Amino acid sequence: MAARSRITVLLLLFLLSTEHSFAVNLNELTSLVKELLNRYPVKNMFSLAVSIPQNQNQNQGANRGIEEVLIKNRADDVKNKIKMKEVYVGYRMAAAKPLWRENDVDHAESRVVDVLDKGPEFQDDLLLFYVSSSPCDRKCTNEENEGNILERIKDIKKWKDHAFVFSKIFQPRHGRPIPETKHRDSLERLGEQIGLENIFRCDRDQNKQMKCVCCSNDGQVAQTCVSDNPEREGRRVKGGKRRRGKGGRGGKGKGSRRGGRSRSQGLDQDWIFVSDF
Repeated sequence: MAARSRITVLLLLFLLSTEHSFAVNLNELTSLVKELLNRYPVKNMFSLAVSIPQNQNQNQGANRGIEEVLIKNRADDVKNKIKMKEVYVGYRMAAAKPLWRENDVDHAESRVVDVLDKGPEFQDDLLLFYVSSSPCDRKCTNEENEGNILERIKDIKKWKDHAFVFSKIFQPRHGRPIPETKHRDSLERLGEQIGLENIFRCDRDQNKQMKCVCCSNDGQVAQTCVSDNPEREGRRVKGGKRRRGKGGRGGKGKGSRRGGRSRSQGLDQDWIFVSDF
């Protein structure tokens, strides 16, 4: 009887230890995202990719080698470059805002992924690929749109550790809101390229504290990554499978991401919490 109890306890400990086993440490990621957004507070849509070296000083913990990257990429330099509608390329960093054309728009993440320095000297780093809003289903993850990022984003897997991070759930400023099913399909397609466990949502709550969640929940897209109503987590289409979509057809220039943002900041207990310090 005692042996059976010990086995039960060990099994419970194992399950607890693996419940939140993500590809990137969430506490570390939360701290890094907070640091980057504090240093580079760009308004509206933008994207930022940073190759962060492992910190040689083990006592310094989760901040890796971020300080050197921040020092060598002055905030004013980044801001001024992207303000001129150009792509900023600096030391282990690239950043951009969307570029609007007459009948189309080059999305920020698309512009950044094209200039990633994929040199082998960086591949032991953590590649943090940030975009302020979730990838849209009409262009970014639409296989039928020639401007999609699905093939190009796979380059981030050349880094030992990599994380695709967004804050807001994209909604167009005008027109009908994008339904959750479209957001879910979009993240599923992105996850097929880089692993759903490598996609995260990091945002500030109503108390201005940064929180992050992995978008993979038992291999499915987490509700907190497609909606600000996380209490609906766990709902499934009858039969356990959902019909896959390919996003809007054509999609070029329509449903532009200008000013896209989620409607509220409803966060739930699934968020990993790191207090401001």
